[in-house]
Amino acid sequence: MSDRRTEVRRTRGGCVTCKRRWVFQYSKRPSPGLSMHWLNVFYPVRKKKCDLTRPSCQACQRLGLHCEGYLPRLLWEDDPVREGIRRRGPPKSKKQAPPGAIADNRDMTAVVMGGIQGTTTTSRSQVKHVPSTLSATASLSHIVHAEGSGTPLESLLWDHYINCFARKYPTCSNSENPFLSCLIPVAVRYEPVRFALLALSGLNAASRNFPSLQLSTKVFRLRALEGCQNMYSGSRSRDKPKSAEDFFILCSPQVLLTLDEADKLCLVTTALMLALFGKLSGQDYDSFRPYLEFAQYYFTCKTTADSTLAGVFTTPLPLFLHSLVTYNHLLAMIAITQPPLMVDRRLQVPSFLPLSRCPPQDFVSLLWCIGNDVENVGLADFDLWNGDFNFLPSFSTRSVRPPDAQGHVRGRIFQSATGTMHANVQDEQATVQEIYRTSSRIYFFRQLRDRVDLIHSNTTRAYPPFVAQAQIRKFTKFAMGILRALPRDSVFNSALLFPLGIIGPELTCENDQAFVLQKLKLLQETLYFEVFRLFAEDLAKSWAQSHSCDHAARADGRHKTAIRLIG
Repeated sequence: MSDRRTEVRRTRGGCVTCKRRWVFQYSKRPSPGLSMHWLNVFYPVRKKKCDLTRPSCQACQRLGLHCEGYLPRLLWEDDPVREGIRRRGPPKSKKQAPPGAIADNRDMTAVVMGGIQGTTTTSRSQVKHVPSTLSATASLSHIVHAEGSGTPLESLLWDHYINCFARKYPTCSNSENPFLSCLIPVAVRYEPVRFALLALSGLNAASRNFPSLQLSTKVFRLRALEGCQNMYSGSRSRDKPKSAEDFFILCSPQVLLTLDEADKLCLVTTALMLALFGKLSGQDYDSFRPYLEFAQYYFTCKTTADSTLAGVFTTPLPLFLHSLVTYNHLLAMIAITQPPLMVDRRLQVPSFLPLSRCPPQDFVSLLWCIGNDVENVGLADFDLWNGDFNFLPSFSTRSVRPPDAQGHVRGRIFQSATGTMHANVQDEQATVQEIYRTSSRIYFFRQLRDRVDLIHSNTTRAYPPFVAQAQIRKFTKFAMGILRALPRDSVFNSALLFPLGIIGPELTCENDQAFVLQKLKLLQETLYFEVFRLFAEDLAKSWAQSHSCDHAARADGRHKTAIRLIG
């Protein structure tokens, strides 16, 4: 008698509960190309299979677990599944839309077919759903048509933002991508936010062999500023700045006290998008710093009322905006390489404390302590970081979910479109984690080498400047070896700009310098932003100055170098 087992359908997908029931064993394996170095790698062990029963998994019910349903999958234009949908056509049970309901205006819709969610361009007569509040959405289950985008150029850039910019620039490109789930609903309701997103889209499209869009991009940016100016002039017309270009520069952030909560979030969102515009276009930090300070003031007021900000972060949008402010201030702190006493006062990083919500093993807390209290940081603190990438704005909204619903996958960027984790992706995950950990060590020793106002402690006694310089050379060489282990077409290339901003200025080997320049050229050819080219030019100048024997000329040249936020 043959032993016949119950047939179980093999699948790469599954409900949220089944996906979370993976156990990751933490083991070590040798680093590719480097001897005597080991990388920590996650190896998954599956505990339960999902039977893909909808709306709830029967396997979860059999085990007495609460099935949390299925996450939608964004179906991009080049997805092979989309071609199959076009070939099969609409379901027979689906009624045809009446001819009167079809108009010439194109709008972006979210199509859900069999649990697979995608964005496409269709023609409808009106918007059937517009969120009534700014904090109501964290998904793309509604129509995301921007009212007023009737011109062909606006429709083109709107489509480019959703299908290109929001897909390539953030490290996270699934349905929880806050550049889609948080910003699109706000842009639907408020013109300043929509024009700021169109300016970002135009900035990205202009670098894709469309230089004619540069003028239109500047126009959209100016229209976003004019929208903010008009919103403010409705309450206090006498204090209205004469030029919209100077709105966030001359206007006091205290204007937020006179507006309602929805208008506050609109101004803060627009300011941060314009700051992102300045960063990606390669502008000097001082040119868009007022935008960051304007947004920072909003959270400073909220912190005064509630130090934990628990009442603010109940919705995804404020959490995403707060992450943008914190992340860019970290980039500014790292970019200002001179000791504090030698830096111009107007370039000082504002005292913004995001640590009230961060556990000790958080990457933000680690870098903030290195930048402000390096004397009390030890090498053991770097091993406390759990490898969570929740400090990146792309993954900030995942912490909105309760801790028991996050499991071990909170903040993980290393998931495929179907939700499964492949072996090569896990290797890249460990590699990127090690690159970030090593770059933080380099920043730690750079602070010990360059700062002159450090107090005496065990750390400063153990690592005087000449020892710190030797450690920088050691970890820089190690970081470049790990960086070479990543494939050229890695899906995590967009996450490499942050560590490159720390590692790049410390390189002395010509082969390593050429590799970094090649990596930046690759980012320029895939992500299409001017900041990559300008950062490569700044690195080449700094490397040329490092060969100069005249220390005074080298210090003067470094002081005149533009401060760019690399990340």
